[in-house]
Amino acid sequence: MPARFAALPMVMAWIERSAGNGGLDASQSMRMQLAAEELFVNSIHHGYGGESDADIELALDIDSERATLTFIDHAPPFNLNDAAPLSASAERIGGVGLNLVRALTKAIRYRRELHSNVTMLDFPAPAQHRQTE
Repeated sequence: MPARFAALPMVMAWIERSAGNGGLDASQSMRMQLAAEELFVNSIHHGYGGESDADIELALDIDSERATLTFIDHAPPFNLNDAAPLSASAERIGGVGLNLVRALTKAIRYRRELHSNVTMLDFPAPAQHRQTE
């Protein structure tokens, strides 16, 4: 979809529908939606320098080990794992959203593929797939 704020409701609806179809509960879906919203907004503001028709792509893979939301943009390289965690401050606006993404996920993986940032956010597996002890 295009890197436009008007596309954000479609992104959230797609995640909600896809997560539900994959067996994720509402709280897991919300965690994914919050993380995706942060990455989407950051791609528009910082990656593309504003709204554009440049693509942002999403994929969701769910298996017994984890649910992985893959976020792809074609902006300049940005690896969330290399960004230093920031503390909240009344004097500074911005930056803490990346901390939120880190807190919502089990793991974050990144690779640069051709001219694209490929960020994979791992979340816990759906409840019906988790091993009980």
